[in-house]
Amino acid sequence: MLREFTCIMCPQGCDITVEVEGNRCPKGETYVTQEIVNPMRNIATSVLVDGGELPLASVRLSALIPKDRIFDVMDEIKKVKLEAPVTEGQVVIENVCGLNSNVIITKTVRGPKTFPATRFPLTLPAWVLPPHAGLFVPSGHAPGSAAHRRGQDGAHGACGSGHNGRNARREAAPQAARPLEGNPLCPQS
Repeated sequence: MLREFTCIMCPQGCDITVEVEGNRCPKGETYVTQEIVNPMRNIATSVLVDGGELPLASVRLSALIPKDRIFDVMDEIKKVKLEAPVTEGQVVIENVCGLNSNVIITKTVRGPKTFPATRFPLTLPAWVLPPHAGLFVPSGHAPGSAAHRRGQDGAHGACGSGHNGRNARREAAPQAARPLEGNPLCPQS
């Protein structure tokens, strides 16, 4: 039986027959002999990484393994779940399946991104907030809040001014700079 192989030992990709004809470099003869007697392969795949900036880390074998043992090795690799950080070159499984080949990391995966402490205060002054935020109101209660809607500051409308909180947001920012005497949004106070 005549078999043909494509040599993968160098970039030329020679087509080689079993009779070892057609190789243009000495590596081709070695490759074909190995393919006939004991085909060998390398595996490149990935493993799960918990707590990393990426969910997977790429791995490969450090040496070739017999082609017929690929699925056994893959079963072992599937069982692996690493904790971040992992670094390139780190051995994940030593001497996998007794084949004198290690499973090694080929891409570093760091832990989750951490941000440096902020230079800004956690509470922002009222002038930083957009006017529609409604978080700073000189009257002591936010427009649209339950106290504002119930009209606790006056006898009529939402807070006694009849504006029902619609204009309060627009009026709040300019009023904040002046000293407050009563409720500037409610003329009756």
